[in-house]
Amino acid sequence: GNIGSWEWDPVNEKMYRSDEMYRIFGISKEKRAEVSYAQLVHPDDREYMDKIIERSYKDHMPFNFFFRILRPDGEERVLNSKGKVVTNDRDEVVKLVGTSQDVTDAKKAEQELMKAKQIAEQSLVLKETFLANMSHEIRTPMNAIIGFTDILIKRNLPAQEKEYVQIIKNSGENLLRIINDIL
Repeated sequence: GNIGSWEWDPVNEKMYRSDEMYRIFGISKEKRAEVSYAQLVHPDDREYMDKIIERSYKDHMPFNFFFRILRPDGEERVLNSKGKVVTNDRDEVVKLVGTSQDVTDAKKAEQELMKAKQIAEQSLVLKETFLANMSHEIRTPMNAIIGFTDILIKRNLPAQEKEYVQIIKNSGENLLRIINDIL
């Protein structure tokens, strides 16, 4: 699940992180003492994260937010952090506990899905525009053909020619129905 747990004791200024947290952050066991957790938070997300934690600390409310980290190897990952404040009998904060889950792959899939949705919506608009244009471009001459055959049928034509014009009209009407069904 790529979920690590953590616990911060602000009174004693101690931080506990599970082995999975270190794995998510790309920190080996040998390097744990050398790397600061806060240094790995993406610079653009540090202030945002600090404000959420401060507000939770002050209001004693749980939190749930996304932020980015930069692992020591330079890879950027996206985490979802959830946590809450633990208080004593005097309503004083004694610790913050929570989990952080690496949701990078899910976020990438979400972005790809959004991109595919935008492409599909653009394709739909293009299709609708094409069909509207085709509808006009095909129906207009067909209506002219049917209209002029009506005029010819009402004229005093020899029977054989009237029959030919009626065939043209019927074929035009059938073709127009097919076009309407297609479009």
